Amino acid sequence: MDLNIKHPNVLVVEDDPSYYRLLQMYIERAGGESEVCNDGNLALQKVLSNSYDLVLVDMHLPGMDGIMLSVLLREKGYSKPLIAITALQVENMEEYALKAGLDEYLEKPLTAEKIEGLLRKYCTFEVL
Repeated sequence: MDLNIKHPNVLVVEDDPSYYRLLQMYIERAGGESEVCNDGNLALQKVLSNSYDLVLVDMHLPGMDGIMLSVLLREKGYSKPLIAITALQVENMEEYALKAGLDEYLEKPLTAEKIEGLLRKYCTFEVL
């Protein structure tokens, strides 16, 4: 008997091609599906016009940074999980990110186990 399973849909907002490919591989291994957007302005439109279960947001992006992206999404009523991912070592950045509406703040590099944990924590795998 084949089960039809709805896999979590994750948007990866990251401008480093090698890193977003790695994240996509981790998401797929954990049972999710993903799309990539490498620009903050484009990410705003993608998130508002699609149904993602989880959004991973780099803090340093072309067009619009991750803090402003999360502020605008929350102002527009977006309520699904937004997770900050960053390699930046900036004092108080985690505090700013959480105040801006991000649900978690994670430092790069992320591991496959961390991605799997995020999917289990924030997403539902549904049998259709």
